Amino acid sequence: MIEEENSFMTFDIENQTLKKWQKTIDLLSSILDIPAALIMRLNKNKIEVFVSSESENNPYKKGDNEVFLNSGLYCEHVIKTQKTLFVKNALKSNRWKNNPDTKLNMINYLGVPINSPDETPFGTICVLNNEEKVYTDDHINLLNEFKSIIEADLKSISLYKRLVASERVDSLRELLSGMAHEINTPVGVGVTAITHLKSLTRNLKQDYESGSMDKDDFEDYLLSTFEITDLVHSNLNKTAKILKRFKHLTASKTNEKATTFNLKEHILNILSSMKEMISRSHLKVMVISDENITINSYPEAISEVITNLVTNSITHGYSNRMTGEINIECRKNRDGITIIYQDDGCGISKNNIERVFDPLFTTDRKKGSKGLGLCIIYNIVTLQLKGSIQCSSNRKKGVEFIMKFNSLLVVN
Repeated sequence: MIEEENSFMTFDIENQTLKKWQKTIDLLSSILDIPAALIMRLNKNKIEVFVSSESENNPYKKGDNEVFLNSGLYCEHVIKTQKTLFVKNALKSNRWKNNPDTKLNMINYLGVPINSPDETPFGTICVLNNEEKVYTDDHINLLNEFKSIIEADLKSISLYKRLVASERVDSLRELLSGMAHEINTPVGVGVTAITHLKSLTRNLKQDYESGSMDKDDFEDYLLSTFEITDLVHSNLNKTAKILKRFKHLTASKTNEKATTFNLKEHILNILSSMKEMISRSHLKVMVISDENITINSYPEAISEVITNLVTNSITHGYSNRMTGEINIECRKNRDGITIIYQDDGCGISKNNIERVFDPLFTTDRKKGSKGLGLCIIYNIVTLQLKGSIQCSSNRKKGVEFIMKFNSLLVVN
């Protein structure tokens, strides 16, 4: 019995790999001339159809699942025994009488186990038929070849994930170093100012005790005190803002509760709150969206994403010119919603496009840029909103961000 969730299941399978597996399954169904070829996988406590052949009379759909323990499925037996299973006709055996597959008239089965790179079960690759069929050694070898291809893909994905994790460790070191650098300046100014105030107060006290303090001395002290306290207050605020921005870099949860709201109306309200900044930039911002896209999500998180994107465009995309157009398009599709953000600014160079979401990466540090905006956007989209974000750009032709969110966000 499989008692623990396979940690590899939490990894996303890249789209290109899924397309490859779909072609593999379709080819297998065609070669063997059977209605159903499947890749099944363990997902927590369930076994589910992960890839299903697009063949005629296939009763299985992607996402179909059963509780793994004692499901009666052929594939559960394969996963538990880690052996190839061939069932010529399930109707002739009491062993499979409670099998959900037979209820779909899939009485003939051949399947082999698939394992993850850590040798824990991933699932199976199998073929099913609604009539008796005998498979030769060549057929079984073919199935095992496809199994090897899938396991090799899983190893490649696992290696990629480890490399990404290693890069994130390096980014974290850079992040902490940058955080110390960013905070050091306002804190240093504050410490210097308060030390100076302490010295002024000590001198005034001595003058007061000695009887040498006059009105001008006291007024000078008051003037200096107001200047210093303003300076300390300003730098403490800078420190607080820096800490708040860094906090977003690692935040995967939020105290904000999900609410239901109209996406287009919400984005228009966000832009309205930025009206002064947008007006100063002389940019035209357009929102293209169906009126009826209603979602159940986190409005403050989406506000921060849109605000940071617009601010990033104004700061970096149009730093050398004050005219242009920003388009924000919202689409509802079968899998959920897609938000496409485009500007026609100066764009991002090819050398920098792969680093735009890295913490502290900026080409404008001399102008005061912290390199946190896009990293914050990435974390909010992927960690808090459980979506994905991609960036593409052509130099001098602007930048495009595509954000995709799953169907759980769509209400209607």
